[in-house]
Amino acid sequence: HRAGGGKLGKLAAVEQLARERVQPDRYAGLVQRLELSYVAQRMPTVELNGSFYSLQRPESYLRWKESVPDGFVFAVKGARFITHMKRLRGVQTPLANFFASGVLALGPKLGPILWQFPPFFRYDAKRFGEFLELLPRDTEAAAELAKGHDARLNGRSWTKADAKRRIRYAVEIRHPSFETPEFLDLLRRHDVAFCFADTAGPGPSARLGVSGARGAAEPAGFRLCDMLHRMARALSKRKNMNAQPACRSFATAAHSAASCVRLMVAMPAS
Repeated sequence: HRAGGGKLGKLAAVEQLARERVQPDRYAGLVQRLELSYVAQRMPTVELNGSFYSLQRPESYLRWKESVPDGFVFAVKGARFITHMKRLRGVQTPLANFFASGVLALGPKLGPILWQFPPFFRYDAKRFGEFLELLPRDTEAAAELAKGHDARLNGRSWTKADAKRRIRYAVEIRHPSFETPEFLDLLRRHDVAFCFADTAGPGPSARLGVSGARGAAEPAGFRLCDMLHRMARALSKRKNMNAQPACRSFATAAHSAASCVRLMVAMPAS
């Protein structure tokens, strides 16, 4: 679900289903362009998903920034052109384009940048390491990199930083070849967070999150997903389920919320 171009987080999946099925009266009159402001009053962060599919424009990032209160941060999803199409080969200019598209216009509201890799992308230590080396570590370095954008962004680029701030990164992987301590050590060396995702059930991301991060966030994430799935299953087994549309909707919402839990866990030093 998107609000003003931003993909809302796990709780918003429940909000959207509530809007459509459980409590439609509560959301009556809320136009889509105001959804981001509405959600920002109830959540401290959302993920901007439009940046994954195409280069956005600085005016869009400025609009999103102005729609949320101070202290709110956006997780920005990295471009799929880099991860899915180029597969990390020859990506310096595409990376410059990504940062020049307006990411830095978020200023202090820029949170972690998430790089999600496709299920068919296999672990290549050399290629992955070279990509992590390319990533600018602060907003000033990102602004300098952004100046190397290509002609497609002429007249529609943002290549300045309002202050020097650290840029945080996270990666989400989905191929079993990443299930190696070498990969987690690589993330630690580059101070990149591991994205622990419970999307379609325990996969490489989930297994690596539990075995490698050595923190409390991963089991908590599993407990949240497990709790939501259990609630949904329990409701679906009720004999009078079909007579209770609200219960049906809540069960669907619980499954949806459990399926999009995404936690970004900083890798501790070895």
